[in-house]
Order: sequence, then C-alpha cells, then structure tokens
Amino acid sequence: IIPFDFQTLHFTSDGMVQVQKNNKWGCLRKDGQTVIAPQYDYIFPFCGVFAGIKAGTLYGFVHINGEEIISPRFNEIGQISPDGTVRVRQGTTWEQIVLFENQIFE
Repeated sequence: IIPFDFQTLHFTSDGMVQVQKNNKWGCLRKDGQTVIAPQYDYIFPFCGVFAGIKAGTLYGFVHINGEEIISPRFNEIGQISPDGTVRVRQGTTWEQIVLFENQIFE
C-alpha cells in the first residue's frame, strides 16, 4: 500500500513508482518501500538498474538501489540503452559513457 501523501504518482513498467512530493521526485517500489526519497527535480524511468536524474539544470544517474552513481554534472543526457550506454553532454561536448552494475566507463 502506497501512502497518499504525494502530489503525483507514475507507475512504471519496471516495478517502480515515481513519486512527487513538494515538487521533488523520488521512487518507491510498488510495495510502498522508499528507494529514492523525493529530492530531484525529475527522475527518468529506469532502464535496467539505472535511471537519469535532474537536479536544477544538471543531470546524473542513480542505481535502482537508490545510490547516486554519477552526481548531476551533465548539461544533457540521452536515453539509457539496454546495454548501459548513454550519450551525455558537458558544455558543447557530447560523449558516450557505459553504465555497468559495479563500474562506469567514461
């Protein structure tokens, strides 16, 4: 049971619930357990075990266990592919990084 103290709930196909409280986004499991407390301006849907996050004007990534694996530092991010690759932009430079379960290659 998910307590109804959120402004918005988005149920996703990955078994997570994106929640908004006080204009900040977080994630719960469908059983109501908090995975990521509402603290970001937005959380994108998970692809595998990773999701993009937005804080202010910058973007980063979180793991499905709630760990912030790359703090917001990118100006723009693309969609995470199933193999963990994602395009990111810092300033005017685009590059591709790879997100793996226990390591990140930039």
